[in-house]
Amino acid sequence: MAGKKVLERGIARRIGDGQTTLAFKDNWIPNFPPNEGVDVDLRCPVCKDADETIDHAILNCEHLQDLWSSLSVPFIAESDEDVCFIEWLNIALTHWDDSNLCLFAIAAYKIWNRRNEVRLGSRVPPLSVFKDSILNLWSELETLQESSDRSSNHQSRPSSWLPPTFNRLKVNVDACKRSDLATGFGCVIRNFQGRVLGAFARRAPPCASVDLLEASAVLVGMEFARDLHCSIIEVEGDCQNVMQRLNSQSRCLSPLGTVLEGGQSMGRKYEKLTGI
Repeated sequence: MAGKKVLERGIARRIGDGQTTLAFKDNWIPNFPPNEGVDVDLRCPVCKDADETIDHAILNCEHLQDLWSSLSVPFIAESDEDVCFIEWLNIALTHWDDSNLCLFAIAAYKIWNRRNEVRLGSRVPPLSVFKDSILNLWSELETLQESSDRSSNHQSRPSSWLPPTFNRLKVNVDACKRSDLATGFGCVIRNFQGRVLGAFARRAPPCASVDLLEASAVLVGMEFARDLHCSIIEVEGDCQNVMQRLNSQSRCLSPLGTVLEGGQSMGRKYEKLTGI
């Protein structure tokens, strides 16, 4: 109704015949010229001959044939323009080992980046230099993998913190005893990403037994997890003796037994108590 008052002041409308507007026939939005837009060249920017598809850009372009032949990756020559890239790749994976897959991934990544630079008009190095950069990166990764395998073989136990599964939290506890009076314990709770959700460190009551102190640390750690409403946890400590006793059904009549019974009672609510 507000628009009617505007029209009454003499402003002409340009929809329809100027007097009557047909909502389902008249053009409410102006038409753009048919040739207005962006023209996209569908040809390969490297060879400027064939239409560009994924398999052409990465595998079948005539400029890449010598490169792939020199890299000696199995099954490359079996690619076909009539077979989609994903189907070819699924078959190729059954013919490759880890080394072949790594070399193919590096080469495909660098080929695609080079293709983008060509399309943008940037200067690109010749394919002979390009091949060297692929092999150098592949060699560096192979060397790193070999050194990693050698170092892992020399480790008799994990040298770093191992995360829990995604639906659990890990409670790491530890105790320290410098003398009968200088004692303490602490706790850290982390999720599967290693994110710290809670932590504490405090002085412990005077204690003559290291096992008793370690058991107290486990008990206090589980209480801390309970207070934070952690439902599924793994408790991990470095005292194998305490962890084995907590997981056993045998009773201990020493003062340590009282603490162990408290830990066992609370541990029944959780799934895993481990020692490292």
